[in-house]
Amino acid sequence: MGPSPPGSVDNIISGMQWIRGIVIQSDLRLRIANNNLSLKNVGKDVYMVTFLSSKRLDTSVMSLDWQWIVCGRKEGNTGRSNYDFCTDTPDPDNTAQRNYENPHVLDGNIVRVNGGDCCDSCFVEYDWMPDCRLRQNNPNKLNMYDHTLKWVPFLQK
Repeated sequence: MGPSPPGSVDNIISGMQWIRGIVIQSDLRLRIANNNLSLKNVGKDVYMVTFLSSKRLDTSVMSLDWQWIVCGRKEGNTGRSNYDFCTDTPDPDNTAQRNYENPHVLDGNIVRVNGGDCCDSCFVEYDWMPDCRLRQNNPNKLNMYDHTLKWVPFLQK
């Protein structure tokens, strides 16, 4: 997962104290052509990464704000990887290197969209199907993810 700005930025609470138990909800609809989202661990997995930061991260090319947010770990010779938020630890895939925890990331959530929750959408190209009961006939169903993701920050902290 390379350094890059997010697909969207939301200012949730500014100048106010965090209220424990707030639910962050993302309505995610995406279509990725030529990527069968029903398959997992085939080298084309797609993840939704959501995190809270202590400040608005600088998206300029020279900024270091986007470094060390998500780190990966290879699963042997399977070609698969697992992802988690970076911590100050040796890199498990290259012990001569080190991962670092991003000081601006307060908490986060990583969800793989491949697999069980994909491929059940009534949305085709730019519009809804006339009858959602026929969604199994969606010609793009294997490339679609259309669900609501909910996350309660700071439950594990």
